[in-house]
Amino acid sequence: MDRLTEDDDETTHLTAPFAEHPTGDREAWLRYAAVESFDRWLQLSLDQMLVEAERATVQMAVAETLPLDSVNRKSLIEQALGRARLASPGVTRYLQRLMSGGARPPAVLENAIRPLIVGYGALAKEVRDPRTGLSELDSALTAVQKTWHEFSEWPWSEGRAEPGACADMNPVAGAGRDLLDPRLFPARLLSLGCDPDAPEIQIVPAGDGHVHVRVQAFRPAGERSFDDELLSMRLVDHDGREVSCGVLHRPALQRFEADGASAFTGELPLMGSPLDAVRVEVYDEAAGAPPGSGNDREALRRVRKAVFFLGSWRKLVADTLIQPTRFSLTERLNGIVSALCLGREQSADPDLPLWVGGPVKSELQELVRLGDNRLRSLLRKDADLEGVSEGAAVVLRSTVGPGALLVVNWRQRLRGRAVTPTEEGRKLGRATGRDRRRL
Repeated sequence: MDRLTEDDDETTHLTAPFAEHPTGDREAWLRYAAVESFDRWLQLSLDQMLVEAERATVQMAVAETLPLDSVNRKSLIEQALGRARLASPGVTRYLQRLMSGGARPPAVLENAIRPLIVGYGALAKEVRDPRTGLSELDSALTAVQKTWHEFSEWPWSEGRAEPGACADMNPVAGAGRDLLDPRLFPARLLSLGCDPDAPEIQIVPAGDGHVHVRVQAFRPAGERSFDDELLSMRLVDHDGREVSCGVLHRPALQRFEADGASAFTGELPLMGSPLDAVRVEVYDEAAGAPPGSGNDREALRRVRKAVFFLGSWRKLVADTLIQPTRFSLTERLNGIVSALCLGREQSADPDLPLWVGGPVKSELQELVRLGDNRLRSLLRKDADLEGVSEGAAVVLRSTVGPGALLVVNWRQRLRGRAVTPTEEGRKLGRATGRDRRRL
């Protein structure tokens, strides 16, 4: 575990889940750090409502470790209540979709949802009448609990439902000119490629000394809305000096086509600079990350590899646990290793970390050599780690304990109409948009 906590400015944010919090219950705080980190960095097609629900419940868990009169406790609970209410319609609809399938969902999915419901129950107990201080009902929170009760009592057909695919990586082919830096904007806004050297930012001359910039938007399943704010961009020269700046316009609310054609677009003036002497940086000012880090290309490549592995490994684990016999586990893992070791890494020392604090190539290859059955048993915790090196064991343990998979990682693609919403669900109406930063 020591390697995962190594202090390094490039990837500290990716190893935050493994840093010890000095206050309160260690496991609760580690899980809180993990969920916040996964929300920020997981480049997977995730239902943001379920992510917000889990963020709310882990916030409540850490609040309960603080003294009753703590200002931080009160602040955490207020934030958790806001998130839980926002996410309530999404959670109830998700449970209703599961019920509409007829057959009971896989046990691993049901077990993953249960702690979320417990968290909603704890939050509901915190709602009090400001005048009397007595507990009162909150329709948004109780809607989740009542829908879960319906779920528990549902007249399921015989057997368990066949699982669908889990969350997608949503990669984009490297058809651009410049690289995206995932440190400069939240996950699941822009599509990142799997190849650390494959650029995504497309730049073409637009006439009148301007260039047209296009970056493919991250394509979720179904409809998606974006915040009102704009992403920023700037032209910089080879020394990192700013040439010009502008904004990338977000796609309007729309249904994404199968080819994922929606994109962020904008124009920048060249200010007399040759096109081959400048590059484009895309960043989100609201995220607080300063532009300019792309000058160190090697550091950028390492971060891009870390983000790719974080998503692809967790997707592989989720797929293995929910549909264990539908694919070759080692073939998938070998594909991940190949993607991480493209180009110059092919001949690099196999015992050097792929990024600071990350696994080494030989450890991932060790996992491949274990074979499908042995590796699947280890991921399902049906076998001990005897004979597995410490480095490979660290990778295997990264999805248990505080780093356990998010509830949303178990998302299934289910067919069929949704069941009739409960009365509470109708009162709540539809949840629209996705704005994590305003909470």
